[in-house]
Amino acid sequence: MRPKILNNLGLPLMILLFTAKVNAQGPTAAFSADDSLTCIGINVNFTDLSTGGVGPLTWLWDFGDGSTSTIQNPSHAWSTGGSKVVTLQVTDSLLNTSSITDTIDVIEAIIPLTTLRVCAPVTSTTVIATMPIYN
Repeated sequence: MRPKILNNLGLPLMILLFTAKVNAQGPTAAFSADDSLTCIGINVNFTDLSTGGVGPLTWLWDFGDGSTSTIQNPSHAWSTGGSKVVTLQVTDSLLNTSSITDTIDVIEAIIPLTTLRVCAPVTSTTVIATMPIYN
């Protein structure tokens, strides 16, 4: 038997319990990079474009070379060439997660930079060769 709860007049109180259901949609991860082809040592700037979720959001970036970042809009430079798979995982306050990947191609100089500048400090230069380039 449940005990009765009385108000200040001695009359029984009715207690109503409400349960609120929140239909929160989880986040959708999205990002852009200011370059998809870069040179070793040149920073690529990433911009988080994620939507949805219940804030605050957290970010986990994996740059495909063992490096990670937890800031919203990081920059990263690679020390080796090759195709690097970049992953962004976004988590909201309800622990809903979403992730997305993209590839950044990192090129190395194929001949000494004193012969031909392949990578300038800020931009990449495309070289089209009709014959093999030899040192």
